[in-house]
Order: sequence, then C-alpha cells, then structure tokens
Amino acid sequence: MKSRYDRNMLRINKTIIDVLNIFHENGHEAFVVGGCVRDTLLLRETHDIDISTSATMDDVKNIFKDQVISDSGLEYQSLTVNFDDHIFQVTSYRKDSEYEFHRFPKTKKVVSYQEDVWRRDFTMNGLFWNPQKGLIDLVNGLDAINKRQIKTIDDPLLRFDEDALRILRAVRFACELDFDIETNSYNAMFDKAHLIKSLSRERITQEMIRAFKGIAFEKHLKTIRLLFEKVFYFDYYYEHFTLFPTTHPLVSFILTFKSKSIPFSDTLSYFSFSKKEKELLLCISENSFHCPTNDKTHIKYLLQRCNLDSFGGICQLHQSIGNLSDTAFQDIMTQVQSIHLNEEPYLLAHLKIKGDECVKRKMELTQISSFLKACIDEVIEQPELNTFEYLSDKLDQWMQKQT
Repeated sequence: MKSRYDRNMLRINKTIIDVLNIFHENGHEAFVVGGCVRDTLLLRETHDIDISTSATMDDVKNIFKDQVISDSGLEYQSLTVNFDDHIFQVTSYRKDSEYEFHRFPKTKKVVSYQEDVWRRDFTMNGLFWNPQKGLIDLVNGLDAINKRQIKTIDDPLLRFDEDALRILRAVRFACELDFDIETNSYNAMFDKAHLIKSLSRERITQEMIRAFKGIAFEKHLKTIRLLFEKVFYFDYYYEHFTLFPTTHPLVSFILTFKSKSIPFSDTLSYFSFSKKEKELLLCISENSFHCPTNDKTHIKYLLQRCNLDSFGGICQLHQSIGNLSDTAFQDIMTQVQSIHLNEEPYLLAHLKIKGDECVKRKMELTQISSFLKACIDEVIEQPELNTFEYLSDKLDQWMQKQT
C-alpha cells in the first residue's frame, strides 16, 4: 500500500532551501530537521525551523555574520539566525550525554547526522532533508507519521529519563497533531511520570497551555489528568466538558485542573502564570458558581464582581459544561455589548455623582459608602436615573432622613 505521506509530498519553503544551499556552497553539510519536516509532510504551517549541520559555530558566524541574532544556545552548539525574515535555529551535529536533573545534557560534537539523530526525542522528529540528499529517515519517522503515532527514538524509558520534558511534549504533540502515543512510549511516560516534578513550573505551564490549544485536547484529556494525578495527586472538579474554538486557554486550565478537595490557589502553585493571569484565573474560578443569565440586571451585578475578561471566561466555562447553549451565550454577549455601547452604569465609578460631592455637602463619612451603594443599585435597575440632578436630589433626601 502506498504511504499516505512520502518523499514526493515535501514542499520545502524556498528560503529554507536557500539557507541549506549556502551551507553546501561553503563546503558544509546541512539539513532541515525535526518539526519543520514533520509539519511539511502533514501540510501544516510550521514556525520551528531547525537546521542541523556539520559546520562549527564559528563557521556559522563567519557565513551569516550580522544575521546571527542570538548565541544563547551556544553551550549546546546552537545559534539563532535571521535570514530573509525567517528565524532558524542552527545546531552543529552533536551527541547528548550525562543529562543533569533529567533535563540538561552535556554535549559533544559528532561528525555525522547518522549519530546526531539518536539524541532526538520522537521518530516523527528524526527526519532530515536537504536538496542534495532528499529525505533521510533513519528511525522510521515516516512510518510513525503515516500511522499518526508518537513513538520515542530508541528506548522510551531512557528517553524520558534523560529529559522529563519529553513526557509533556508527547502529550502536547498528541493534542496538537491528533496523534496517538505508541503503547511502549505511553507506558514509559507513566513509569517516569515522577520526573515531571524536576521540571520548572514555567515549562510545565507552557506545554499545558499549548496542549489546551490542540485540536485533539479532549481526546487526550484523560491521559493528562492521569499524569497529574500520579505526580501531584490532583483530583478534578469538572468531570465532563466540551471545548470550543473560542475557549480561552485559561478557561481550559480551570476546566482541566480545578480540584474538588483543595483551593484553586493551591493548584496554581504548581504552575507559573503572570500576576494578571493569576488574577483572571482566580476571579473566573471564584465566580464560576454563578451561571450568567440573559438578564441585564443579573449581568451588571456579575460584572461588578469581575472585569469583562473574567465575565467572558465565566460564560465560556458554563458553555463548556453545558449550562449555556450557543444561543444563550450569544444573547448574553449581545447584552454585554449593549450595556457598554449605551454606557449603562454598574460600577461606582460610573455614577454621575461622586464621593467628593457627598463630602462637600457634609455627609457623614460613615454614610457615604451606603449612599453610593444605594445609588448604584438603583441605576443598575433604571440606568436613565444616572444623572447628576437626580442623584443630587437623592443625596439631599438621604441627608434629611439622617437628621
């Protein structure tokens, strides 16, 4: 049977070919390798362009001169090159050994791509291509792509022990590509799952956020949850949900990892988010027990407790767990749009009368908060009453009652 993906299907970007030819013209062997070749075979857009070469880093600097934009990977014999507005990660053939902390390899230069391939993670990422030799597959990567399968190169226990991030990368690739994880690799993931604790919170978070965006995330949700249950003893609040193309990754995070038994803030401690992201996550989680309804008053009171981003996240969450139909979701969004277009008040800041007016009229300080709260409650129900004249009269009446 003819392979679904074969050498004749490769349509390599001209800029990549130009770069490879520059190496060749300067007497060096070079291949595009890894995700770029895989994605080209899958007819997917690719952003990761990795070049593996016989050239040394000094050779690369001499060839591309001012086009080298970063040497942060120099320890691993890798440089970043900007050529014709394309970013290339250029790495000398190397062998990785003696991994430290199940993540960081000590490297040494090797003389051939035949040796270089054995340091790579999955067979689908072990394909090499250049214009001179075409597609080279030493690890049955094409077979894995044909089978839509993620399989480690060589012994999966060794691969995951070397670099624990590969465990999460396997899951993330499965979600992004809608591939299955080969049985031996799958079992080895769980045998080595405890090594996930050696990873930084930043890397764990990055891989999960990318997984949430994958087309097959829900298909692999059980695997993700089993891994985190095994490593961090998570339990899960939401048993079933459906994601939509518009579902924000932070909403997906809550649906996936919100616990039955521990505060959500404790769950967040295993991950790394910015201050703004944490505030958004906590706000959505804390207010997720209130399912929005298509009622302006209810919407305004919910908007009081959270900002617009959080409100949208709450709606997405309830849509995902089946509390809001697509129609109800759209109706609520229409109401929110109407509230803001018509500048209908729901916050104290929206009132046409301010606290300084109360002070000017010598209202007791202990009464100001109660008065403004009564004002906002009234104009939420009747936004047309939010005028300085009406609220000024209300202030006079309030003060008369207090005397």
